[in-house]
Amino acid sequence: MVVTFLVLKVTPARLAHNTVTDGTPIPCASINTICATTVLARGENLPAHQCEAEEQPLSTCEDLIGDFLKRVMLWIVAISAVFGNIIALGYRILFERTTLHLTYVLFVTCLGVSDLLMGIYLVIIASVDVVYRGVFIVYEHSWKQSTLCQIAGTFATLSSETSTFFILLITLERFLTIRFPFGEHKISNLVKYIVISFAWCLGFFLSIVPLMYPEMSLYATSETCLAFPLRKSSGTAWIYSVTVFLFLNSILFVVIAIGQFLIFITISQHSSKFKTGSQASARRADNITVALKLSVVVLSNFICWFPVCVMGIRTVVSDYEVTRETYGWIIALVLPINSALNPVFYTLPQVSKSWTDFKRRKSSQFSRSQNP
Repeated sequence: MVVTFLVLKVTPARLAHNTVTDGTPIPCASINTICATTVLARGENLPAHQCEAEEQPLSTCEDLIGDFLKRVMLWIVAISAVFGNIIALGYRILFERTTLHLTYVLFVTCLGVSDLLMGIYLVIIASVDVVYRGVFIVYEHSWKQSTLCQIAGTFATLSSETSTFFILLITLERFLTIRFPFGEHKISNLVKYIVISFAWCLGFFLSIVPLMYPEMSLYATSETCLAFPLRKSSGTAWIYSVTVFLFLNSILFVVIAIGQFLIFITISQHSSKFKTGSQASARRADNITVALKLSVVVLSNFICWFPVCVMGIRTVVSDYEVTRETYGWIIALVLPINSALNPVFYTLPQVSKSWTDFKRRKSSQFSRSQNP
């Protein structure tokens, strides 16, 4: 039996029906299996049920995103994340410029930039799926080794890590503001710029480490260029991925959960004091309103990320295995969904409030003009 690799000449028909001479099954998916092959002999077709392959979370021989529903959801999340965060950032820069100096506003703005990077990553993956539709396996290896895949993986890692950092900083800032409403303990102007710079630098460093050490090939291990480890493996790249995405993020989310718990405890302890009409009570009530709105952002990220981290840790320390279907939905929807939801949570209420205030002012001006 003679096997010839026809990397540039394989047609979709050949991908669907590899040919054999003796009925021996030929694997048809995965970078390490024979997929784009033709066996030169009698030219008998291999039945689809005999095609053996290592299943990938999302891709098939034909498509990068093999499931139609996942493909649709990926596009929805990608477009929502890109346009939602652009609109949110534009609104804050154009209409809320006077509040950009506030610590929590800066943290939320940086979170928006981080979410925008995830949206760009999703657009790249969804677009590549369109470009290679029907013949993905022919280009699978070159795609994983391409510069665009490395950039996409860097964006995804940078986004996931910095978003976690900024959620932690938002939690810390809100706790200090509510616990010490008169500013006895707060994040100073100098400190806020230092921690923002540190968060971006650390996220950037963690995302480019796999590029600095080619032997790791972390982003090239997945067709989606995503380094998140939900399958047990070995090697330097896998160890690095487990350390960063599972253990570091899990520790950060535990701290975030503790911070949110302390915030709600503080709110419940001082809720009875808000009934007074003092200026201090009004200030604290405003801070709590902001904290509750931002808590929705924090908790939504926590709800999505923390269970995934737990599944990943179980995979590392035991024989637990995440199913292909679950893995696919985690990659396509669960991990990136907050990038689309966050701008809705932290910007839409503010836009609604601004619009209400605008209509109230217009109504008041109209009333005064009618009654000079």
